[in-house]
Amino acid sequence: MVFFLFFQIYRGANPKFEALTQDFTTILSDFFSDLSFGRIVFLLFGFSFISLAVSKLYKQIEPTIEEDDELKRKRSPYRKGPMQYTKSSLMKSLLNEYRVGILILATLNLLLLVVNSIDITWVYFGFEVPEDFNLKQFVH
Repeated sequence: MVFFLFFQIYRGANPKFEALTQDFTTILSDFFSDLSFGRIVFLLFGFSFISLAVSKLYKQIEPTIEEDDELKRKRSPYRKGPMQYTKSSLMKSLLNEYRVGILILATLNLLLLVVNSIDITWVYFGFEVPEDFNLKQFVH
């Protein structure tokens, strides 16, 4: 979603980038033209229902009482509200957040590299003032 947002911002601000991506956006809009909001919601509901049913089906129940039948109370240092967090689940969450951050940073830098290379070739190599020259588009 972040990439799509910045893609639309750069597309609206730079006419050369818009001309470069025109074929891709028309193919994408033609592909999604038949989908409606109701169909998307129905598909998401169906996928979530199926994944819930499959996960409940294959979930294994582990015994909660050991063989010596002594109940021991353990308090977790990572407790928040009714849910308990273990150190490994917190580390997995932080690792996933780190990976998403790196992915967003890399894709936005790649998009910025394309836009800047278009600007460099357009402005510094063979620039001629067109008849319908718009200073606002030129600055952005």
